[in-house]
Amino acid sequence: MKPSDPDPISPKTPGTMSLADFLKPESMVVAQRVMESIPAMIAVFDTKLNYIYANQFYVQTVNSKHSNWKGKNLTEYLPAYLHEYILPRVKHVVHGESVSYYIDITPADNITRTILASYEPIFTHSGETEFFVMSGFDATELKAAERRLSNAQKLEAIGQLTGGVAHDFNNQLTIIMGMLSLLKYDNLAPIALERLEVIITAAGRCANLTSQMLAFGRCQSLQPSSLSTKTLLKELWLLAKVSMQDNIDCSLKFKCEFDTIYVDPSRFESAILNLVFNARDAMPLGGSLRIQTLPAEETDGIWSPIYTNNEQTAKGNGILIEVMDDGVGMTPEAAERIFEPFFTTKSIGNGTGMGMAMVYGFVKQSGGDMEVITAPSLGSKIRIFLPRAEIYDTYQKKVILKPIPPKSSMKILVIEDNLQVASVVMEMLDILGHRPQQCQSGEVALDILRGNNFFDLVFTDIMICGEINGLELREILLTEFPTIRVICTSGYPDLPSGENHSLASDIEFLKKPIDLNILRDMLDGK
Repeated sequence: MKPSDPDPISPKTPGTMSLADFLKPESMVVAQRVMESIPAMIAVFDTKLNYIYANQFYVQTVNSKHSNWKGKNLTEYLPAYLHEYILPRVKHVVHGESVSYYIDITPADNITRTILASYEPIFTHSGETEFFVMSGFDATELKAAERRLSNAQKLEAIGQLTGGVAHDFNNQLTIIMGMLSLLKYDNLAPIALERLEVIITAAGRCANLTSQMLAFGRCQSLQPSSLSTKTLLKELWLLAKVSMQDNIDCSLKFKCEFDTIYVDPSRFESAILNLVFNARDAMPLGGSLRIQTLPAEETDGIWSPIYTNNEQTAKGNGILIEVMDDGVGMTPEAAERIFEPFFTTKSIGNGTGMGMAMVYGFVKQSGGDMEVITAPSLGSKIRIFLPRAEIYDTYQKKVILKPIPPKSSMKILVIEDNLQVASVVMEMLDILGHRPQQCQSGEVALDILRGNNFFDLVFTDIMICGEINGLELREILLTEFPTIRVICTSGYPDLPSGENHSLASDIEFLKKPIDLNILRDMLDGK
């Protein structure tokens, strides 16, 4: 990592201690005691870059090939890989400038640390630089936190952009796929029907891609419930092991007694299988795949595992699921981008780059977080943190069971403010033998219904113009018109909270793009 200069250059201020004062025996004794007790790098240099003093923390961190700094010059004592970063800045210090920057250094323990290095010149009374002091503080955790925040902000921005694009694209796909479905009812030649099927298949793939993008953008519709992590993983484990080669050793361990989570079971299954298959692909020559659960704790948005020998007393407010392999691993650069959509470490044709993005989106939408620990040739550990739910389901709304209308012609009120989409939906309902009527807002819909106009069903987009959105309209209709069935639709479920895109289990929801056959089945109660 190349250093950056976070602080401006400070003005010259004459010092109160000269180099001669500093070198007095009594001064050196005091200075050495103080500087050896400080948990930071401390070094003093003259203007020719000769060492005057360096504490033990400095010596261990610099990790020079020379055993002693005494009698050495900075250019001689400093490891060669640091020259291009440090020496140009030290020249500014000699000329009276204060300099600060971050730099990565590998100390004697071979664990690279990020150091905030600062240089302060000490001036004579005439304003000339006489010597200067270097201090270096371990900023590894600070920089790591900054990187985590930066990555989170980047993924948040990408998610918002991706979700918005997918939402608008879904509206257009509704028009495309709706018209393609309607064309089947025209008297087309056999060759035209074959070509039409090819187009419909391609449009279906586009719809699947937008679904993946919405998952990353945390805009997918979820139907969560309280479930045991142990039960879910045991069921998945049987399926996952079938896909493993004989040269992969598999193990599953549970170290968390309080393991109930509040998630969408199908999305959870997809997320875990995605991680398992990625681990399998990372071990073409064989290895070991390990999954384990641990209690976890979330504090101020930071998740951490709870390691204990007594799992019954370690409750925490979350669950950690670790998926570990000893495969090829990833570089730090790849690990930082692993959750980005369309980024993949697999060869061309072996991955779309949406798998980890979808897992990340699901976990974040479920109130959790993810972490990757990996290194080239040392395997990978993927951590999923999820909030713990109570044993009973306190969030699930009571399911309201309403009789499904018989398979006959229904009078349907369609609420859609995109006129092209509305036109397609109206024509589809007409083809299916129903009697649709269209309006653009919830307020107009209520006026129509309150005017003694009978309807069997209301088909409403979630985001519609006016003061009332589709979900709010549904709640009003359930109170005022309990016999009317309500179906909600959207390119994605834009819930008004802007944060939680989970739909209650009693909401009938049809996602866009709308397929004619699926619409027919839903209207028929299938």
